[in-house]
Amino acid sequence: MDVGAETNGQEDRLILVLHRYIQSNLGGDLSLVRLAEQVHHSPSYLSRQYKRITGTMLSDYITEERMRLAQRLLASSTMKIQEIASQAGYEAAPQFNRSFKKWCQMTPQGYRDRHFAFGNDQTTQ
Repeated sequence: MDVGAETNGQEDRLILVLHRYIQSNLGGDLSLVRLAEQVHHSPSYLSRQYKRITGTMLSDYITEERMRLAQRLLASSTMKIQEIASQAGYEAAPQFNRSFKKWCQMTPQGYRDRHFAFGNDQTTQ
């Protein structure tokens, strides 16, 4: 049996399980502790392994997925920004606004206005 192949398979499964859980719970608790519980590892081990396997930090992946969800909702719905913030896992609109502006270089309202003004579907960065 090829130990390297087995290890890669386990790593692939770990990432797959994490990504599925994150996608299904973007509006919920995605703390490192919660994610570690889901995959039966310690938070520090999970954090190190995720970074080693993917080359990115787990928190960056979560933020990216939450921002992509927010972009889709801003572009395709008339939901209030506070509601979108909640759906994307943010308890407070100001925190969401700061994160969105940092990630997308514009405010959520600016993104919505631009999307509707140009009629394009730029829901990914």
